[in-house]
Amino acid sequence: MYSRGKLLGGGCSGIVQLDHDGLRVYKVPWPSEPSECIPDLQLEARIYAHLGPHPRLVKFHGFDPVGSVLIMEYMPNGAMREYMKAHDAADIPTAQRRKWVLQALAIMTGNDPYGDVESDRVRELHEKRQFTNLDGVAYDSVISGCWEKTFESVGQVRDAIEVWEKTHGRPGEIGLF
Repeated sequence: MYSRGKLLGGGCSGIVQLDHDGLRVYKVPWPSEPSECIPDLQLEARIYAHLGPHPRLVKFHGFDPVGSVLIMEYMPNGAMREYMKAHDAADIPTAQRRKWVLQALAIMTGNDPYGDVESDRVRELHEKRQFTNLDGVAYDSVISGCWEKTFESVGQVRDAIEVWEKTHGRPGEIGLF
């Protein structure tokens, strides 16, 4: 196993270790299932490389093909899943949650739909149900459905994503990655 430091946790595609300097993490394949994890880590590395540096993404430091190791910036709050487990959901202000959603949208679409609008104005536009134009944006109907609150569960969002992909193709298959 590729060991570079303290074990922080694990996910679907591997184990996350903190480097001795405390600045980087190494995501390595699960030792028991490397052949299943390596393609996922390679894809993740290609996605980070394709996206390039972005202020709302963890910094990507590279990929070591010898050990199939993804090297990224250490984020003290960890992944969103761990952050949410460590904090009472009621204590996370709606404004913060809203900020996260807009940041995720900016990453998914490749641009900030309200980049030139003050945050109070964005809130006002959403309250009036005046949303940005999503023509030509991947998963436009899914994003609109989220904005319009047409989904009642994560499962419905997943189903909408699958319908969009059947109609338009997966982003990786249409040249995004």
